[in-house]
Amino acid sequence: MNIIYNETRKQELILKHLLPVLGYTIDVKGEEMQDLLCNCKLIEASAYEILEVPGNRSEGVLWFPIHAMSHFYYYNQEHNIHTGIRIWNRKDVILDPDSLFEDNKRKYTLQILENSEVLSISYTNLDYLMQKYKDMERAIINISVNCTLYAQNKLYLLYRPELERIDQFRRENYLFTICASLEIQAMHLNIKSKAYLDYANKLNDVN
Repeated sequence: MNIIYNETRKQELILKHLLPVLGYTIDVKGEEMQDLLCNCKLIEASAYEILEVPGNRSEGVLWFPIHAMSHFYYYNQEHNIHTGIRIWNRKDVILDPDSLFEDNKRKYTLQILENSEVLSISYTNLDYLMQKYKDMERAIINISVNCTLYAQNKLYLLYRPELERIDQFRRENYLFTICASLEIQAMHLNIKSKAYLDYANKLNDVN
């Protein structure tokens, strides 16, 4: 993971990708753009690199991979396995709402699955931007609400029978099945990788 010291490229990515995803409908200029540039980093990350590990809120970061899918997972000590929590698509704004808004410790590991430029803003800097700019605050709150909805839908998925669960998962996460290993895919279904492969082969035979 390397920091890219190119302010022109960083501004281009903020204007072209980040702000539209945040819901900005007007060009950001002047002081607000300078604040974004000063409080945001541009990073080049490699496929399967770990961007973040569990820790305190003070070390938390908002991540925005431009061209890469990513995922959250944690180590389940009770069952001695890694458990997938959230799949992040390309150009998703990645954060942990429980940590950002509730000051809780961050529980998840973030792994990027493809090579990509990544914009990042520390939670400390994000606090400053949200306090100063209401559009930023509204955008981050909306993202946190979407995180809650995702968690609810994921819970519904995990209650389905295994074959139906895998079928739905593969249909809804096609790009993820291309760039993620079988082991990573399986951890998001609470299924062992060998069992997942067997089920996936059955689905291929049916289709």
